[in-house]
Amino acid sequence: MLINHIFFILTLLFTHITLSTITLETDHTRWVPWTIEHTQSWEHYELLDKSPSQFRRNEYFEDMPTLIQRDTNWQIFSNLVHAHTETTPIFPSLGFAILEKENNELIGSLRFKLSSTKGYLSLSYGLKESVRHKKLGTEIAHLIFKLIDYYVGHPFISFKKNLCKGMFMQEWYEQGKLPNPNFNKLLDFFEKTPIKLHGLTASVDIINPASLVILYRQGMQPIEIECAKYYVHEGPNLFCFNITLAYPAITLGLNQEYINNLVLNILSRDQNRITLAENFLKNIFNVTPEWIYLSLNREEKANLRLVQSKLISSTFLSDITIQVKTIQRCEPPYCFIQ
Repeated sequence: MLINHIFFILTLLFTHITLSTITLETDHTRWVPWTIEHTQSWEHYELLDKSPSQFRRNEYFEDMPTLIQRDTNWQIFSNLVHAHTETTPIFPSLGFAILEKENNELIGSLRFKLSSTKGYLSLSYGLKESVRHKKLGTEIAHLIFKLIDYYVGHPFISFKKNLCKGMFMQEWYEQGKLPNPNFNKLLDFFEKTPIKLHGLTASVDIINPASLVILYRQGMQPIEIECAKYYVHEGPNLFCFNITLAYPAITLGLNQEYINNLVLNILSRDQNRITLAENFLKNIFNVTPEWIYLSLNREEKANLRLVQSKLISSTFLSDITIQVKTIQRCEPPYCFIQ
C-alpha cells in the first residue's frame, strides 16, 4: 500500500503540469480529460435518461450547439484565468470522462468546479443509471481524495473581496453561451494573486444515501444542511434537503457532534431513526405536510415552471441558526441552479 502511494505521488510530480493530457485509473475505470465529443455523447444519454435527476452536466437545459459553445468558451476562459493569476491548472478544465475499462464505455462525468467556500473546489460527478450498483463509487471516491490530498496547498484562484460564486455564475450564464464572450468581464471577478487550495466540498441530496455514505466514509465532514423551497405556479410546492460536506474537516464547532448524529440517522437502516431525522429537518425549516419532496427527472425539471425560489440554510456550527439566503422570482432554467 505504501509503495502504491509513493508511486502515485511520484507520478503526479512528473505529470501535474500536463494533467490535462494524462489518464488516471482505478480498478475498474479509466479517467481521461473531458472533450467536446464526450459532451455530445453524455448529452445524448441525459436526454434519454428517465431516472430522478440528482446530477446533470447540462445545468441550463441548453441545446447541443449552445452546450458545445459553452464548453468551448470554458476551455478558453480556464486558460485565460490561469494566465491572469499565473497559476497552473490543477485539473482538466472540463473535468474527466470516466470510462469502464472492460468495454471503454463512457459511464460517468467528474468535474472539480469553483466552490462557494473560499479556497475550495466543489465536487460534481455522476454515473449512468446502468452502473450505479456495481460498487464503483468507493474506488472513484478513493482516487478523488488521493488527488485532493496531493494538491492541497497548490496555488489556487480566488474571487475578489465582496464578489462570490453566485455573482460569477450569473455572469457566466449570460457570457458562456455567446460566440464572443466578454472574457475580460469574467476575469475581473478574480484576484491576480493566488491563494492556496484548502480542500474539497460536495453537496448531496439526503434521498441519495449511497453517495452520501461513500463521501462520509472517505472522511468528508458534514458542515451544513440546506433546504431549498420551490413555490410552484398552479401546482404543489416542492422542497429538498442537501447536506454540504468538506474535506479535510474545516470545523470542530460545539454542534459538530449534533450534525454528525443527524447524518448517521439519515444513513442508518433503521426507519425510525430516518423518520426522526426527516421530521426534525421539516420542523426546523418549517416544511408543512402538503409540500412534496423534489424528485424529478431531467425532462420534468426542464418543463416545470417555477415562479419563486426561497433558499434557506442551517449551519449547525457554533449555534443552530436559520438563515434566509435569497428570495427571488425565477423562471427556468434558473430555479435548479445552485
